[in-house]
Amino acid sequence: MKGKLQVRKQQLVRDAINDAAIQLFTAKGFDATTVEEVAISAGVSRRSFFRYYATKDDLLAQNVVTYGAVLTAALTACPATYTPFEALRETVFEGARQTAAEEQLVRQIIAISQRSASARQAHASRMVEVEDRVSEAYALRLNSHTKYDMRSRLLAHLTISVLNVAI
Repeated sequence: MKGKLQVRKQQLVRDAINDAAIQLFTAKGFDATTVEEVAISAGVSRRSFFRYYATKDDLLAQNVVTYGAVLTAALTACPATYTPFEALRETVFEGARQTAAEEQLVRQIIAISQRSASARQAHASRMVEVEDRVSEAYALRLNSHTKYDMRSRLLAHLTISVLNVAI
């Protein structure tokens, strides 16, 4: 029981930091906002900030990591009888549903990224990780032994490209 409470408390702190950061990045800009300002706004110490996030870039890119987890879970949940393109379709639809459910946050993050090259770089660096995770999930579906299989890489890239166009 104690472990579950601690996990919930950690998630609350993580969410408070993330929410404070998005508000500050929107108001002041990504580059002009300091880690100290984010920590104060979230009601945590600078040291606590670094328990949860390595850098400000890592904080902004956390939403990309979450997005990747949603895509991977959706792909993994598809029945084994689905063709690769049926699985792709279901994964794209789930990614779109998740994006629509968090439309305001997604719009804020897009606006932050459009105004800052370093914010765009933070997102781009994590999208590579997302593509790797999605490729691994496709490789498992295709009974491939590597995420570098051309088919799984192509399907992962196509999944993410379709979602990027839709968003």
